[in-house]
Amino acid sequence: MRKFLFTVSVILSGTSLNAQKLKIGIKGSLGRTALETVFADDPHLHFESKGRLAIRVSGIVEYYLNNRWAVQGEIAPSLLGGRFIYDEDGTEMINKIRLQTLNFPVMVKYYPFQKLNIHAGADFGFLIEAESGVSRNVDHGLFIGGDFFQDLLSGKTDLGHNIKTFSVNPFVGVEYNLNNGLFMDARYTFGLYDIAKNKHGEGFETLKNSYLLMGIGYKFKKK
Repeated sequence: MRKFLFTVSVILSGTSLNAQKLKIGIKGSLGRTALETVFADDPHLHFESKGRLAIRVSGIVEYYLNNRWAVQGEIAPSLLGGRFIYDEDGTEMINKIRLQTLNFPVMVKYYPFQKLNIHAGADFGFLIEAESGVSRNVDHGLFIGGDFFQDLLSGKTDLGHNIKTFSVNPFVGVEYNLNNGLFMDARYTFGLYDIAKNKHGEGFETLKNSYLLMGIGYKFKKK
């Protein structure tokens, strides 16, 4: 009986230790996303690349390897894309590209201090929907309100046949954890992967998406 109780206590203590190493949380992020491109049908078109509002909601799982190192995975529906401003017969036009994606960032985190970590990893993205909208470029004021207002004015063109379904890009970031489970982070994703699908005089010769996100989230405490 004593051996049995000892075995059970060892198993339970091991389970408790593993639970303490694992944290689950949620996070919301806002930021700026931009596209770098060459248009296939007019490679000499002069335009200015502008950013647009980026939105991301993430579910996170973090596992601590020790006091300094951790690994983390996320599932993150995202709104990305960019804007291009160009001149058409003396009228300034804006082409807004909206990319709805489902992303899976995976990273390694290093804690130089208990509450602060720096991290790096790869962001795996899967395209859900891609749309383009063209309208006159009018200053609609506020950063967030202007983006949504121009979305309403712009017509919609499906770009799914011009953009690859899968992408992967590297990122770096920093995160600060508060005592009450809240945390804040900032992350920059480098647009290195070419997501242009058609390169034969239609769509884009190249298309790369980079973005900066700043988020706030909560890690649930283990009871």
